[in-house]
Amino acid sequence: METHIADITRAIQLAVAPVFLLTAIGTLITALNNRLGRAVDRRRIVQERLQDAGRGDAAEARRELARLAQRSRLIYFAILAAVAAALLVCLVPPQGANGAPAFGGSAAAEFNEAASVGVHICAAGPPQGANCAPAFGGSAAAELINEAASVGVHQ
Repeated sequence: METHIADITRAIQLAVAPVFLLTAIGTLITALNNRLGRAVDRRRIVQERLQDAGRGDAAEARRELARLAQRSRLIYFAILAAVAAALLVCLVPPQGANGAPAFGGSAAAEFNEAASVGVHICAAGPPQGANCAPAFGGSAAAELINEAASVGVHQ
């Protein structure tokens, strides 16, 4: 029974970890968006001041506009990088402890081997994935498959 709990706990951990990472990336994008808004607001103020400024103040305002433009470009690049990171998080499949796929893995391979000798246990047991492979994998599913294969059970 503990192996089922450990397998389910591991599956939940693997499913929830990307959610926390995506939440952090979303928070970072929100903060960057706020900073970009402040830079744009400041740029508008400086541009208005530039129109009404004399010669000495105009040079200072142009330097500040250049800094604000650079800051805006860097913020745009940071937002682009954060969005790319979020997309990559969504594309990476979860991995188990030994690098095998987290949902399936060795238990699914053992099931396919058992199915090749005529054993079919899809009717009962833990949640099933495609082709009746165990949805969460793990040693308990592998033991059930091996036991069924050794006695030639058909369900």
